[in-house]
Amino acid sequence: MTKNDENLENLISSVRKAMLEFKSKNKNRTMLKTLAKLGPILDSKTRWNGKYLMLKRFLEIREKMIEVSDQQYSNISIDRSLYFKNKVEKFVSQLSEINSVSLDLQTSGQSLSDCYQAVDILLQNR
Repeated sequence: MTKNDENLENLISSVRKAMLEFKSKNKNRTMLKTLAKLGPILDSKTRWNGKYLMLKRFLEIREKMIEVSDQQYSNISIDRSLYFKNKVEKFVSQLSEINSVSLDLQTSGQSLSDCYQAVDILLQNR
C-alpha cells in the first residue's frame, strides 16, 4: 500500500466514522435531517461507487453535521479543517469522472465486466 493509498483510506475512514455517528444515533440523524433535509449515507461493499456516494453526501451535509455536533455538545468526530474538506472535494471530483464514465458505459449496453475494465484503464492512466 502506498502512502497515497493510506491517506485516502484514512480520509474515507474519517468520513465513514462521522457518517456512522449520524446514522446510528437517532437524535443526531433527526436533527441533521431537519437542518439539511438529507441524511447520512454509508458506503456499501456491494456497490463500487458506494464510497463516492458517501463522500459526496458528506460534502453536501458537512456544515450541518458540524452545526448539529455543536448544538449537541457532542464528541462526534468531524474533521473541521479546510485542508480535510479540500482533500475530500478533490477525491470526490476524481471519483465523479469515473462515475460518469461508468454510467455512460452502462447505459450504452456494455457489460459490467466491460465497465470494470474501462475503469481499470482510467485508473492506470492517472
